[in-house]
Amino acid sequence: MKTIRHLLCSTKIQKPLALSSLLLPALGLTASAATLASWDNWVSGSVDGSDYDYSADATFAGFNATITQVGNDTDRRTNDTWGSTDGTFGNDVSGASTTGNALFVAASYADTLLITISNSSGQAYQIDSFHFDFAPRESGNATDYGFNAFDLTYTSGGLGPDDTLIDSQSGLDYVLVKTTGALSNYPGYDLDLAGDLSDLVLADGESAVFTLTFSGNAGENGVNVSSVLDNLAFEGQVIPEPSSAALIMAGCAGVLLMRRRRA
Repeated sequence: MKTIRHLLCSTKIQKPLALSSLLLPALGLTASAATLASWDNWVSGSVDGSDYDYSADATFAGFNATITQVGNDTDRRTNDTWGSTDGTFGNDVSGASTTGNALFVAASYADTLLITISNSSGQAYQIDSFHFDFAPRESGNATDYGFNAFDLTYTSGGLGPDDTLIDSQSGLDYVLVKTTGALSNYPGYDLDLAGDLSDLVLADGESAVFTLTFSGNAGENGVNVSSVLDNLAFEGQVIPEPSSAALIMAGCAGVLLMRRRRA
C-alpha cells in the first residue's frame, strides 16, 4: 500500500510527461500511441532546388511535417523503382508502403535531411521515437561506395535540450550492389528519444527540428554512389490535459481511501 501511495499520490508532477509515464500505467491505463508523421512515397525524379521540401505523406490530426534535403548541390533525387518492401517504418511501426519510391542520399549532392514536425492539434504530445529504413549501396567494385553511416541530432524547438545527439552509427553493411536489391527489405532503425532528451513534450503550437546526416566511405574516385532511404516516421502519444490529470489524481485518492477502509 505504501508503494502505490507513494507512486500515485506523493509524486510531485513537474511535467506532463510524468503523468503519461507514471500515473497512467500505474492505474492500468495507457496513453494513445499514434504515428504523428510518416514519409514512404517520394516525388519521382530529380528535383532542382536546394530548399525543396517534402511534406509528410501522412500526418496525425493537427500535425504537419516536412523534410528539406540539403547538401553540396541543388539536385535532389528520388526514384520509383527503389524502396523498402517490408511494410514497416524501421522495424516496429506498421503501415508503410511496399511499392517503389525512395530517396537517394549521396556525397555529391545531398547528405543531410532537416526534418521538422509541428503540433497544432490543440493538445500536448510526447514525441517518443523516430523510425526509418536505410540501405547503404556500393557500385560493385572495390573502391566506390555510398554512405554507410548516419547521425541523428535533435537541433532545436519545443523539445530539449538543443543540439542533442540521439544516435550515431557507422560501418553499416552494404546491402545493395548496383541495382541488385533495389526493391527489397532494407535494414530498419528504431531510435528511442527518451534516453537522450529530457523534454519530450511538444506543446500545441510548438515545432521540433531534427537533423539526419549521412557519411562514411562516400565519393571515392569521384564516383557518385547513392545510398537509399525510405519509410521515415515519428511515433508519439497524447498527454492528458490538466483537467484529465486532476481526475486521475482524484480517482487515485479515492481508490486508496477505499482500500484503507477495507483494510
